[in-house]
Amino acid sequence: QEQAASVEQQFAAVQETAATVDEITHSGAQISKRATEVIATAQATAQTSRQGLRAVSDTAKAMDAIREQAEAVAGNIVSLSEKTQTVGDIIETVNDISERTHLLALNAAIEAAAAGESGRGFSVVASEMKLLADQAKAATSQVRGILGEIQRGINTSVMLTEEAVKRA
Repeated sequence: QEQAASVEQQFAAVQETAATVDEITHSGAQISKRATEVIATAQATAQTSRQGLRAVSDTAKAMDAIREQAEAVAGNIVSLSEKTQTVGDIIETVNDISERTHLLALNAAIEAAAAGESGRGFSVVASEMKLLADQAKAATSQVRGILGEIQRGINTSVMLTEEAVKRA
């Protein structure tokens, strides 16, 4: 009876041990499954991070290209501004010439009038010189107005380019 009781205890202990082993095996399988899921998630996260880094790098390169282009545009705008200044200087010279020509035409008209009949031909030339001087003066005024508009456009372009560079 003692031996039977001992065998029954041992049998119960073996069954309990077998149940524990089954639980441990089942837990191990669950842990392995979860570990596999964690590895897959970590790999997906790493892949997404690499894609994100590439996207950031590509964006930085694109922003550098935009900055370089904006700087090139700014350089062209400065060059245009300098050229409009040069054209303005030329217009000033043409305006001076037209004013002097106007005075010469006036003096020639006075001299032609003083010469009487023999100065009539000279009077026609003086009148034409005055007309040309007036036309030159009007044209320089128009060109000066256009240059002012161009300069305002250039200034606006400079500000827009600077803002674009800052945004980039």
